[in-house]
Amino acid sequence: MNLGLDILPPASAPYVHPPPIPEQKRLRRLDPSIVPPAPYLIVSHALDRACFSVPETWQFSCPPAKAGGWRSALPQEWTAFPDGPLSHSYEGYFVEGELEGDLKTLGEHMAEWKSGGCGLAGGKADCLGTTVDTFNRYYDFAFGTDSTVLADLSHPSALVVVFFLVLLLRLVQRLTIPRFKALGRCLGHHLHGEGWVWDNTSRISKFGEYGYRLCCHLMLSIYGIWYFYSNPWWSQGGTSSFWDGYPNHSIEPGMVWYYLALAAFNVEVLVNLVEISFTIKWVHPLRKPSTPNFMEPKKSVVGGCHQQQDVLNATAVSCGRSVLRTPLGLEVVWSDDVPRDFRSMMVHHVVTNALIFLSSAGRFTRIGSTVALVHYLSDVVIDLFKLANFLKCKLTTLLFLALALIMWTATRLFVYPCIIVRSWWLESREYLVERGTFDPAQYEAYYPLANVLAWGLILLNVTWFLLLVRIGCKLVGEARGVACQPFSFSDRPGGGNHIKRD
Repeated sequence: MNLGLDILPPASAPYVHPPPIPEQKRLRRLDPSIVPPAPYLIVSHALDRACFSVPETWQFSCPPAKAGGWRSALPQEWTAFPDGPLSHSYEGYFVEGELEGDLKTLGEHMAEWKSGGCGLAGGKADCLGTTVDTFNRYYDFAFGTDSTVLADLSHPSALVVVFFLVLLLRLVQRLTIPRFKALGRCLGHHLHGEGWVWDNTSRISKFGEYGYRLCCHLMLSIYGIWYFYSNPWWSQGGTSSFWDGYPNHSIEPGMVWYYLALAAFNVEVLVNLVEISFTIKWVHPLRKPSTPNFMEPKKSVVGGCHQQQDVLNATAVSCGRSVLRTPLGLEVVWSDDVPRDFRSMMVHHVVTNALIFLSSAGRFTRIGSTVALVHYLSDVVIDLFKLANFLKCKLTTLLFLALALIMWTATRLFVYPCIIVRSWWLESREYLVERGTFDPAQYEAYYPLANVLAWGLILLNVTWFLLLVRIGCKLVGEARGVACQPFSFSDRPGGGNHIKRD
């Protein structure tokens, strides 16, 4: 007897859980073609993290993990492993068992010292040692031990070191900038006379600022060349050494402190840019905040806004205008010394710091430090070019500009794209995925982002190179038969450091 059951919709198939992440990784390594495109991987990973962090009492936000989590609420064709585009999961960086050894903490280092007899006769009292013994162990941890937590800039110990290095840099800045200003006044007096010095105090101030920046770039470059030249992976391994053996590269103390110095310098630059760009003041909570008139060009008083600006331009800022106001009466406004290119510089410094910290956390220190060295080498000559221009010495400025163009072409337009980025495009998959233990899904998810950052930096380098060429053409046209002439150019091509004036 037919009761009409043949016309009822078929019962939905029960949800099938995808295999554990280690098993997924094994299957992806056997057949990389099952890996879905990057957008699906990124969405899946984001949802996995979001639902994993939801407390059990908030199960209305995500279905319970035992029931399949968020994937159980979607159609099977989207979540059935391995063909479903949202069926794959992967770890953030490293799967358990992938690392031969974790980064050593200070506590583990001291425990090893005590368990080894402390180098003394033994006994608890002897293990405490003297103050000198304890200091030696701290020193050995920081400068004599490979692969410590100081190599991971996301670890609290490394962040504490970066904080104190930033304070040290600010102290050095206060000591060196006045001396470079004195040098600028002396050279200006010798070249142009006393009257010129009094009429060009802003140029003297910038001379002091860029003198300090020249010292930082020069020291980072010299140390980087010395350290890399003394390492076999740099001189013998070629670009394949960026990837071969990842993630179990031994991170030497020299690399650790190079990264700590890079982080401290770039963090200090970012903090200084914020300091000179904003002013915090108290206003009456009931007073109406000031708002910029976006239909009129504004003229400010001094600093980066001292020239006529059109506030319709997205890169322009209005000095003295309100940025943020709190209910407590605290108002953040643009300062008079805000740089004209504040927004582009802020983006540049934020991205630079993000790359430094992320490459450290991901243990890509070899390629990250190489990229930094290549760019700092050209910054040294750029600083010399600007110092000569601040003193209005045209022939010296032309000489350093020619050297800057040569160095820029060799490092940023040849070494970086044709050697370093080329290695990422052609060698990283072979050494990370095919020969190494990198998860193919993780590689496919991060590959587009890395390409965007690499191409973005290449385009910035080309843009700044064209700006240097344009400056050079104008200088050559103005330098015929004249040794020292003023020339105004953009406060930066390539890299940036805005120092707060005394």
